[in-house]
Amino acid sequence: ERSLFQNVSGVILSINNTNGRYAGKDTANFRYILVNNFPQPYQIFIGKSTGDFKPKFEQTNPLQIGDSLTIYFKKQQNKK
Repeated sequence: ERSLFQNVSGVILSINNTNGRYAGKDTANFRYILVNNFPQPYQIFIGKSTGDFKPKFEQTNPLQIGDSLTIYFKKQQNKK
């Protein structure tokens, strides 16, 4: 349920295939979306490689700078 997740609504400031914070990630598998109400880009898995579990409703390609959206997420703990 969406109520189990945190969410941020805002306007898209940028959409990229790469991000310095996540250097070395496969550019075919991820998108980085910066929203005006959050200080860092969201890393979105889109799974384009053979064997990946592509998200059932992945719809990042139609998104454009200036579009409004809500992102639901669960913060992950960084493992060291």
